[in-house]
Amino acid sequence: MGSDEWHFLQMFGDELDSTETRQGDIVSEIEFSTDGRLLATGDKAGRVVVFKEKGNAAPGYDFYTEFQSHESEFDSLKSVNIDGVINKIEWVRSEEARHIILTTNDTTIKLWKLQEQAPWTSSSSSEAPSDTGGDDAVQCRLKRQFKNGHVYQINSLSTSSDGETFLSADDLRINLWRIEDNKKAFNAIDVKPGATESITSVITCAKFSGVECSTFLYGVSSGLINCVDMRCSSERNHPSKIFSPARLSGLFADVTSPVLSAEFAQDGRHLVSRDFLTIKVWDMAMEKEPVRVIPVECGLKTRMGDIYENDLIYDRFQLSYSAHRDSVAAGSYGGVFKIYDGVLGESPSVRTFEASKALLSAPRTYPSHPVPADVLACGRSPGQCRHPGVPPSIDLTKRVLRLSHNPCKDCVAVSVMNNMYIFGAVE
Repeated sequence: MGSDEWHFLQMFGDELDSTETRQGDIVSEIEFSTDGRLLATGDKAGRVVVFKEKGNAAPGYDFYTEFQSHESEFDSLKSVNIDGVINKIEWVRSEEARHIILTTNDTTIKLWKLQEQAPWTSSSSSEAPSDTGGDDAVQCRLKRQFKNGHVYQINSLSTSSDGETFLSADDLRINLWRIEDNKKAFNAIDVKPGATESITSVITCAKFSGVECSTFLYGVSSGLINCVDMRCSSERNHPSKIFSPARLSGLFADVTSPVLSAEFAQDGRHLVSRDFLTIKVWDMAMEKEPVRVIPVECGLKTRMGDIYENDLIYDRFQLSYSAHRDSVAAGSYGGVFKIYDGVLGESPSVRTFEASKALLSAPRTYPSHPVPADVLACGRSPGQCRHPGVPPSIDLTKRVLRLSHNPCKDCVAVSVMNNMYIFGAVE
């Protein structure tokens, strides 16, 4: 289970005022490797920076390598600029000292091999291996590109549990690719209607099961979560299960309903999902309603007007599930994020963190507290929540949109603007 005392461990990057931060330096994605030894971040300039776990059981990570994954380009056929921003990073299970990583911008998925190598010397008659930069001891080589699979912006990547295939998703379709074959993709889901003006719902996220390589889920903007078992039917667009929450009402219902992120729990019997206001826990045997609804921030609805006026209503907050404690991590505004332990049990607990440079001079611990029953009730009936609203002073520009759980230990990495913060339990 690990230690119950969580601490701030590290911060990477310079913390400048948001008005001074270069757009290209803003962290757009963050992901631990499948063994937790490596941690990758992507930014809006298309760069990927990889960190490696410190040796000798010391907590934290050191710089490992960096490479340029994507660059901005102009699509002459569509007459549009394509940003180099890294939308998603996904690690592929691989052997020691050879790491495989998938990265994508809006249109093109790339597969990279990172491999430690002996220093090259000029006395050798062979040529030095070509790479994209990075640390001299780590070779970063582009092995494959997966192109022309999507018309709309790619929003999801997810590898199967056997490491042989991966999913990619955009607003209207989900493709299934073989890692070793970039020539052809199988179209697993296509929700595009005959006429574009007939679109009523779009795909927001897709994720493979961590146990069954034939099962995946995808969330949509209407709030539904669809679970697909590819063994049951080869016919597209027919989910095995559809999980449907109660329909929301109110001024901002349409923009707070979409599923922003969803994952399978490790037990194979539950799902966890995130929308703008809540975390939902689903029993796969009960499709009509979630078994638990936890508000991410009680009173956030009181700031919805400010959030709308500042064009933040479409912020895509990520959720990260860990089987280590049946934990779910979710971010909010003001650099705040929370970790809920035991979300599948009867008595979940919560830790509240704030990712801030102030932690460098004033470190602190993060105790666990039971989630009050009235907070859970607030999740069920957010319109009747009596908890105080989010303070007007909270900085809406400091958002914890991206976070990732280490799959093997109590450790979470989060990003705020151009900084990455690492928190963890110290034995």
